[in-house]
Amino acid sequence: MTESTLIKPSASRLVIEALEAGAHEAGALSGETRGPSRMLVELSDIRAWRFFEAAPEDFLEQYASDFVIADAHLAPGFYERALDFLQSRPQARLTMRARFCRRTLLEAMKAAAARGISVEARQFSSRRALAARIELSQSLPIEASGQSPEDSSTNIALSEVVCTAALQTRGCGAQHFSDIYGAGPGLSHDQAQRFSAQAWTNFFKHMWFEDLAPALRLRDRSNFFSYMKALARQTSRGLNWAQIAASSSISAPTARDWTRHLESIGLCELIEPLRAPAPRRAKLRPKLYWTTPGLALWLADSMLSPTEEFAAALVENALFLALKDALPFARFRHFIDTNYITAPIVAESEGTKTAFFLVRNEKERMHAVKSLKSLAKANIVSAQANVLIYDPRNPALLQTETLRV
Repeated sequence: MTESTLIKPSASRLVIEALEAGAHEAGALSGETRGPSRMLVELSDIRAWRFFEAAPEDFLEQYASDFVIADAHLAPGFYERALDFLQSRPQARLTMRARFCRRTLLEAMKAAAARGISVEARQFSSRRALAARIELSQSLPIEASGQSPEDSSTNIALSEVVCTAALQTRGCGAQHFSDIYGAGPGLSHDQAQRFSAQAWTNFFKHMWFEDLAPALRLRDRSNFFSYMKALARQTSRGLNWAQIAASSSISAPTARDWTRHLESIGLCELIEPLRAPAPRRAKLRPKLYWTTPGLALWLADSMLSPTEEFAAALVENALFLALKDALPFARFRHFIDTNYITAPIVAESEGTKTAFFLVRNEKERMHAVKSLKSLAKANIVSAQANVLIYDPRNPALLQTETLRV
């Protein structure tokens, strides 16, 4: 598990510990995180949950000062109640832990700031397969570009992508995903495969009882599991709700609502599509990335031999997570139109939309160049983009390239 701090005022009255669904609870509960004098109250405990539901102000009065309030996402309305409590008591402080996706965490921070409440946000994520190093630079000098100071923008350059764990089995091997669960190095490939399958089985079982069945009022695991398997097959793709629904014996609105809930608890991220001016026709489908890509591998029954296409989808997923960590305040989008002009990942920061491409061969690289020329000409993305080149035969060998058109 990794930790990052988005913002840390000198005397924060509200501390949010935001856990992705794949983050280790044990690491987040360490004394180093919450301090030696802070105890824990969990809203997953029915007694604490009933106390909060019956008397939220009394609950917060009793626990806010000396406790970390965990599993806050399981109590509807907890965050608003917490803000009300802090606003009415100027000297009070509160530490909460909950499942958050990136979007809802940023919204929560804005809501606290709007009420004048200083906030510190700590993000706890599952271990990443890739880490990205980003360099920021200003656009061409004003004298050379003919721009006014207001027109200058920031370029985002992908200087390096590093494998933080060995990527086996064509880019998404079990050794890395077993590392997520603390198995550590030294396992044989077969041992790692078996360990990972069992770990994800237990992960899904725990998630079902804690985060899914109560919130979505689910009774039958069969249809939901079919839906999750269909969703895994859409990794790093624009989501077709009708197609997912047809594979799961549910309705398209239900598939959409369930996916939004998975996003809200930090299990996946949905990035919205960029629009395009007429006559270009953009496909307006949100794109899915998992915060725990190993779960998609397990759901797709691909622990032993993922196809090259699915492995590429998981490497793109890993690239998105690395970029999300490196650019915590960027807004991520994607683009694809009916002519298959694409920008798989677009990071929007300080007015600049920078495209990122993943390619495996020269044919895919030339398609990336073609797409960048088309999109830059239409002013949909910046004229500078980044390419991650990876070899399916040796996925740990990664190269980066900057494209300019």
